[in-house]
Amino acid sequence: MISSRFVRPVALAIALATVPTIRHTYLRQVVPDGRTTAPVQQALSHLASTPGDRTASWMQRVLETEDWYDRTYRVGSKQIRLFVGRSYDAKRLYHHPEIALVRGSEITVQGVVRAEARPEIPLHLLTTRRKDEPGLILYALHYGDGFVDDPIRFQIRSAASLLFSGRRPMTLFFAMSDENGDAFQRSEAARLLFAAVDAFLNQTPGA
Repeated sequence: MISSRFVRPVALAIALATVPTIRHTYLRQVVPDGRTTAPVQQALSHLASTPGDRTASWMQRVLETEDWYDRTYRVGSKQIRLFVGRSYDAKRLYHHPEIALVRGSEITVQGVVRAEARPEIPLHLLTTRRKDEPGLILYALHYGDGFVDDPIRFQIRSAASLLFSGRRPMTLFFAMSDENGDAFQRSEAARLLFAAVDAFLNQTPGA
């Protein structure tokens, strides 16, 4: 039994807890920002590439995204896979996206790094090894007006605002290549990822 003097505060706490559940699960309220991945494709259309093998249904089921871009580029002797995707379920993108996007490689998380050319963009660096061949993964997360370096702190900071507002889209920029992780500063993967970021941020929202 709950003492009658606690009924009102308990009822208030329960009511507050139901707000985000109703808003995000049942009403599925979102706050679009007017951006899409289309400018990335337009900006990189001059480079030879082939489409990825993931289907739209896979993207929706695994990453909960309907706005994505997935291509493999050949730059000189290097092969780079570039994925850009947007989702209102941020956790689908920030929580180990390499598990969903990479197959058949041993992956080691190296941490967050900064490229000398673009220090304002926190890059999540991972190294891979497939059949004893080294590889490199770089990804960046964009939300609102800035980049996310620590997803856990991001989730804590955004939790309060999500109680009373719809979800906003997160954007994942993900580049994987057969380059050595130690050379990420000068890698083609970094160059292609930064080009995708610039194309995305330079668009006029809603245009």
